[in-house]
Amino acid sequence: MTVELKSEAAGVYTTAETDGIRICTATKTFFCDLVQRSTQDTFELAGIKPSAKLNHAQKQVDIKSPKAEEIIRDLGSDLNAGIEALLDAAKYEHKDIFVLKHIIKTASFAKKFSDPSLLDPNQYVDLVKHSIVLTAMRNSRIMPRAITYVQFQNFKAKNVVRILLKYRDYKLAIKLAEQLSKRNILSSIYEDWCS
Repeated sequence: MTVELKSEAAGVYTTAETDGIRICTATKTFFCDLVQRSTQDTFELAGIKPSAKLNHAQKQVDIKSPKAEEIIRDLGSDLNAGIEALLDAAKYEHKDIFVLKHIIKTASFAKKFSDPSLLDPNQYVDLVKHSIVLTAMRNSRIMPRAITYVQFQNFKAKNVVRILLKYRDYKLAIKLAEQLSKRNILSSIYEDWCS
């Protein structure tokens, strides 16, 4: 994406974030970050990394080709490394919801073929729950917030809820508390809502 700031140069403000830089103008906000190695490996053309092969296998499943299982069997012991790379790539995908869904779907498909003792299923579940919350925050009708997974981890759920309450986004605050199993925060949300 090319950012054209010539006409808005007078009102440009930049701020450093934990995982990138935010550029704010009078009309738009842009977020620039480095493309992570796991994302590059996954979407590299003719990639030979495990995550790229899993991505190719998922595309074969989408077109109902039997070649997908063969690709997965060929990975062998690299399957878990591929799944972990996919989960890492999903953490950094904040722009395109369809790409995020594809990465998560690919990781879910690959998990079926992995040894459950070698891969923590909570890692996948946690990522899906965080992705739901972050997507809801980015698409909030009251006050959309562009926040990444890394920023959310550094800022903590309790502090995010405080910001949501400040803007009276109670529905999203409740969704965050329920999705991330933060039941202890629910009482403070309801208390603020009723006051």
